[in-house]
Amino acid sequence: MSDAKYTLNESHLLFARQANGEAWKLLERGNLSQDEKDLLLYTVFASSYHWAIVGDVVNKQRGEWLISRAYSKLEMNESSLFHALKCFEITHSESAGFQDFDFAYADEALARSYALNGETGKAQRYYDRALKSGMKISNEKDRDLFMGDLKSGNWGDFLPS
Repeated sequence: MSDAKYTLNESHLLFARQANGEAWKLLERGNLSQDEKDLLLYTVFASSYHWAIVGDVVNKQRGEWLISRAYSKLEMNESSLFHALKCFEITHSESAGFQDFDFAYADEALARSYALNGETGKAQRYYDRALKSGMKISNEKDRDLFMGDLKSGNWGDFLPS
């Protein structure tokens, strides 16, 4: 056991990062057991909680995206859309600190969530926006990561044209 001492804010930051990393590990797995599904939801909300304490609006936006993505993996489509809409709203109502990929991910979350909710017209519109925004991501590594995320995960029966 470590004798390290942390301030409360340092602890929140540590827990936010750790929960985020655990959430990504679960998101990247194939089929999840029920315990893993529960753990996925616990981790995305834990990460968002801790970021809400020590983070900023960017962390809040990314947390909403992560929650939406978790719900899409779990096929909890209405919840996925609820958090995708929150992500999109934060992205477009705040002006501080967002990266080019944050805008692409906000569009991707809405596209995926609309697709899972059977709203193919809206899904296609936001998918096209996400693709266009994704192509404009200036950092090649970030752009490749986004394009991989756009092509992966649960899209239901939606096939973008």
